Amino acid sequence: MLFHTPRSVIDKNSISKIQGYLDAATSNFKYPKISMGKCFRTPENELQAALPKNLDNFFWNSPIPDFYRNTFFREPLLLVEFLTIRFHKPGDTKANVEWHLDANFYGFTVPLITAWMPLVEVGHNAPGIEFAVPNNAFNDYEMREIWTGIDINENKNRIVKDEYLEQFLGCPFRRHAVPMNPGDVCIFDQFMLHRTQFMPNATNSRTALEFRVADRNFLPPDIDQFKSRGMLVSWKDYDNKEPNIGFLHNLFPHILNKPT
Repeated sequence: MLFHTPRSVIDKNSISKIQGYLDAATSNFKYPKISMGKCFRTPENELQAALPKNLDNFFWNSPIPDFYRNTFFREPLLLVEFLTIRFHKPGDTKANVEWHLDANFYGFTVPLITAWMPLVEVGHNAPGIEFAVPNNAFNDYEMREIWTGIDINENKNRIVKDEYLEQFLGCPFRRHAVPMNPGDVCIFDQFMLHRTQFMPNATNSRTALEFRVADRNFLPPDIDQFKSRGMLVSWKDYDNKEPNIGFLHNLFPHILNKPT
């Protein structure tokens, strides 16, 4: 399990700039989330069409790529397909995401991190992110077995109900919510069980960005489960020039065929 919350690593000017752009691009958006895969394919306006590139540039100019490099000694691959903006308004229960693992996006075999970044203060008047943290030494083998055995036809997002948390983790656990300010980033891997912080009396709205980062050079063995042939990604070549946005089959043409 990997969990780290670097504080004040994104400067206020960058936060303000990206918040203003998101407000303009999503002013008429009615849903609790929007992915960059959707913005790339079916944008509602020109500003939304430009969002994937703008957020991609924001990511590569942030400390997140270097965190991935320094933690795993591997080159990062941004999963632009699953780069998500989440909105939460007081009383909007549809915006709450229940307990789950981000292994849903890329499996367990390749190092994967999610960098969760709120654009407003969270944890007190607006919901942040909450984790189920094992109290004892953690063995992920049984958890993987349970997760893999969940029938995605009946439980598409492999949601774990409260009453099954201890069984899922294999030991007693504690709930840990993370108060955060704009500029903070919460980074965790695909083994961390998490959800929207439970805050039924929230009074403030919240916008957060979710960046998911994998290994630029290796694919999961079961890659066909993860929308591989149409997955929008971003990477840097080794000369460290501008990032490339393309599809996973562009990066691994010898393994993945072009979609038909």
